[in-house]
Amino acid sequence: MIQNNNLSDIDWIESFALQSDDYDHLIHLLLEAGTPWSTAEIVVALLEHQLLREQEKSVNECEDWDEVYSPDKTYTSGQTIHFPLLGGLNGEVISIRNGDNPDYGEYQVIQILCEDDTTREFAGGMENNSLHKNFEFGSNGRSNTLRETAQQILKDHTQILEDKIESELLEHNDLVRLSGYWFPVDLLADINTGYLNLAEAALDLADGRPLSTKDLLQEIGMMTRESEEELLVFSLNYALQRDERFEDVGPSGQVLWFLTAMKPRDIVMSENYLACDPVGYLQESLTEDMKNLSLKLRDEYSENIEIQDMEGPVEVVLTYPHLRAGTLPLSAYTAHLFPSALVSPRVRITFIDALSSQSLPGWVALKERFVWGLAPLYKKYDVITGARITITPGTDLSESVISVERRNPIKDWVRTLLVEDERYHLELRKRAISVGCVEENIVNVEDVSGVDALCKDLLHNGVTLENIVERMFRELSKLTPQGNVHTYTLYSVVNVLRRTPPEYILAELGSNLSYIYVGDAYWRHAS
Repeated sequence: MIQNNNLSDIDWIESFALQSDDYDHLIHLLLEAGTPWSTAEIVVALLEHQLLREQEKSVNECEDWDEVYSPDKTYTSGQTIHFPLLGGLNGEVISIRNGDNPDYGEYQVIQILCEDDTTREFAGGMENNSLHKNFEFGSNGRSNTLRETAQQILKDHTQILEDKIESELLEHNDLVRLSGYWFPVDLLADINTGYLNLAEAALDLADGRPLSTKDLLQEIGMMTRESEEELLVFSLNYALQRDERFEDVGPSGQVLWFLTAMKPRDIVMSENYLACDPVGYLQESLTEDMKNLSLKLRDEYSENIEIQDMEGPVEVVLTYPHLRAGTLPLSAYTAHLFPSALVSPRVRITFIDALSSQSLPGWVALKERFVWGLAPLYKKYDVITGARITITPGTDLSESVISVERRNPIKDWVRTLLVEDERYHLELRKRAISVGCVEENIVNVEDVSGVDALCKDLLHNGVTLENIVERMFRELSKLTPQGNVHTYTLYSVVNVLRRTPPEYILAELGSNLSYIYVGDAYWRHAS
């Protein structure tokens, strides 16, 4: 399987596979260890096993040579030595000196002039040092233990090797994988129904807080000797994962358990407000100016966003769907502020109100691209569509600080969507605004339930996005003397009725001759 020890040779890396004796060897190692191993640990162990097998094979094939190199032998100047693990190279001893590493005891360092005109150094005379039994030699001539060589191979080819071994291990039903760790299922600790019921009771009494596996082990009275902790944690995680009463809501690298029944039902309703159905449009209809306008709106469903790694606080201009759902967008601009997870569809977090320091429970819905739990904050500060919300990192990724820009309430004329007898229109109405806003994005909704019903009716009656854009454009043009409509305003108003990324709206404007772009993000109607 491993042709030789040339680490730059990708051929044997690609042919690396799990043979039956490799699997038996792995099971034996896991039995001896008594604890789960990561994929990386397993790959290193398998590489080490195969390197040793190749070493023994090469030595056996060359047993006719009088002087096959071995670190336990002593050598003299002028002696010719054969190196099977260097592709069958021969070399001549040109100098010998004593080794100076006290960890290895007494040994020699022999300098070899190989037939490829390269000078290399090797260890010799290690007869009384058990380390020589586990040595093989790299192509640079320096001595490495089989384990060190295996680790270097993994470092150089991590993705290829881990993906290949993981896919092959998954074919064996007697191995369990959890969060990248493996262990034989027959050797897991017995977690019976009684223990699971105790775990449910412990979480029920935790007052809505998720608990770690170690905490649960303490609560159900299973934590015994420290040496057994790792296996008990793995076993309980496996049992909880298979029981629909429990859900892992921890971020990547952390397992936190929560009762499925205690997850807020309003999260599901939020998904309805934020659902974004794809609408086809021609990329060619978007000019560079339009693309730049789209990116400035920072919509979580915008396409082809290319940004550098974000750091620090981020300001979000709130859209109506997020105000209605009590959420914030999870986008390329805000993702660094919230935890992610490899398995969990939702992750539990805590929001901190920057003004009052009040804590609020929250959830990160990774697939649905939102973070939930801000409705109490929006209600408390009378937040309106178009408000500026600043998200700041907390003490760690499980915590986010939310800042609402407060100001003295000022009554102003604002765009207001009114619904009457299944008809809707826009008009300017007085409203007190007590938070900082982006003026172009402000939209007021007085009858929330009426707008909810209207959105359902529009979908049920097959009203297209084009129809909504056309209607809202005409409504907005009536509100200004010039009849011009700002891109941000149209985007904000359309999203009250239909969750839509800005690209789709701009594509409709750019491809329809009824709309004329007058510059500085403004449009007017051709007629």
